[in-house]
Amino acid sequence: MLLLCEALKTHLEGVVQEFPVPKKGSGPTPPEVITGWLIPKSAGPPGNDHVPCVQIVPIEGSDGPLPEEGGRCSVVMVIQTWAEDHRGWMDCANILQGIRTSLLSLPGRTLANKYALTPKDRKILEWRFFEDQPDPYGIAEMTAHFAIPAPIPPCQWDR
Repeated sequence: MLLLCEALKTHLEGVVQEFPVPKKGSGPTPPEVITGWLIPKSAGPPGNDHVPCVQIVPIEGSDGPLPEEGGRCSVVMVIQTWAEDHRGWMDCANILQGIRTSLLSLPGRTLANKYALTPKDRKILEWRFFEDQPDPYGIAEMTAHFAIPAPIPPCQWDR
């Protein structure tokens, strides 16, 4: 799953270049793409150091009973923006749409020739905006469901 997150990060770094948005204390900049967690949810809105950003977090996965079935990994992309006015959510929506378009346009809907978007409950992408936006921030999330290869077990030598 870590290799999937790194492949997604590489892909998204190209996508977000098309979406420079305000950064507190400086001019427009493309969002930073980060893998993993920044701060605990209980700490409140994100700090200004990483906003705008797209945070990639693997949230769940599963494996089939047979090795050839491989597994599945669901990855959340948390999109965070900031604006001086109440339009931060619009920047968030533009970035989300750009990510959505890029993932659905992948050849064979496969990332890095290895990780295919695959349905979970008949959905390959899910996205939402939070009802309560922590003004002046905009926050949205998108979940992508990928098929991942089964790990290759280590060789056992009989002696």
